[in-house]
Amino acid sequence: MRRDEVCKALQFAGPAYVPIYFFNTDQDQSDIVAIDVQHHFLGPGKDRSEWGFCWERMDDTMGLSSALPLQKREDLSALQTPDPAAAWRFAGVEEFQRKYADRFRMASLGLSGFTTMFSLR
Repeated sequence: MRRDEVCKALQFAGPAYVPIYFFNTDQDQSDIVAIDVQHHFLGPGKDRSEWGFCWERMDDTMGLSSALPLQKREDLSALQTPDPAAAWRFAGVEEFQRKYADRFRMASLGLSGFTTMFSLR
């Protein structure tokens, strides 16, 4: 099983091969798969993060964050933080687990925590 090979690699226990993690559209070919539980590309133009910052794009990449919610220290008290337990956040988890039962599965923030925090400021 692919999951077993990932576990062996994590434990330095001689996996049959080096497991691969694709974090884009090639996930079906990956030994490690991730489901996003934080959403950064919402709205009609996929230009808004659930944290409230926007994306400015010149091409098909994610672009640069703009409309930053924390312009100054005083803005922190008014920041609307996303609900970590919102039902929609985990709506596809059971189907994801069935689809990738043989894979090493993990939850993903989509962007690193650093990028999210950087984009707020």
